[in-house]
Amino acid sequence: MKNYIRFSSLFKRGLIFQNRGFATKSTAYDPKIVNEAINPRPGRLFKSTPLLFLLAVSMLTVPVVVTYYDNKDFEKEMERRKQPGVTY
Repeated sequence: MKNYIRFSSLFKRGLIFQNRGFATKSTAYDPKIVNEAINPRPGRLFKSTPLLFLLAVSMLTVPVVVTYYDNKDFEKEMERRKQPGVTY
């Protein structure tokens, strides 16, 4: 048990030495700091969710549409090649 206590005190000293004493200490509530918070300027906020949704939808639909039309062209070409007398 003595080794455990000794290790704990060394750990706390190490935190204080590294200027991380806040990890083991707590400060009192200071209303002055809270009341002096800076609010954002009034205006229109930019919401990125619709933009991200549009980007995700376009990333899904563009390859699907391109593949659909590419398959239609491929089927037309295969039908043309099946015609008698066609050389390629």
